[in-house]
Amino acid sequence: MQSADLAILYEPERGRPLTVARVGDRRLLIAAAQAAIAEAHERAIALGDADEFLGAVQREEAERVRRVLTMLVPELRTAERRLEVVAGGDREWAGVPDV
Repeated sequence: MQSADLAILYEPERGRPLTVARVGDRRLLIAAAQAAIAEAHERAIALGDADEFLGAVQREEAERVRRVLTMLVPELRTAERRLEVVAGGDREWAGVPDV
């Protein structure tokens, strides 16, 4: 069975990152995935303010992060649908296709 876990990494100045621990708490995984999506989106906005082209590239990266994490953490789909209702139907960011 496939699963997704969080990993706590130590990244020395030189050398490869070292996985210190793995965390299987599903609620923590969902919160971390939501934070990663939000941070990627915020980076895209900030970068877009400075450079339109780089902002567009980062928006694509943010969308890729959202798609991948939504596949790995299905609970995010429910959260996206709730976000869409609260946001008044912003389907583009919520990732919910028009029906």
